[in-house]
Amino acid sequence: MIRETTHQFGADEVNVDQLRAEHSDLERKLEELNAHIYLTPEEQIERKRIQKLKLLKKDQIQMLVSRGGNA
Repeated sequence: MIRETTHQFGADEVNVDQLRAEHSDLERKLEELNAHIYLTPEEQIERKRIQKLKLLKKDQIQMLVSRGGNA
């Protein structure tokens, strides 16, 4: 049981680090789109998709951290 808990905690650390990296990547992509003066309809859809994914990643990070994962 202790071994599983330790293993799970380690997996949470990896997940938090991975989620933070993905969140940062989405932030960079969003900044690139926001730098445009005009967005095509496709770019507008992509911008919304990125915003939603970024929020999802943030929520997932908060959930893992609140469970005792890597802060």
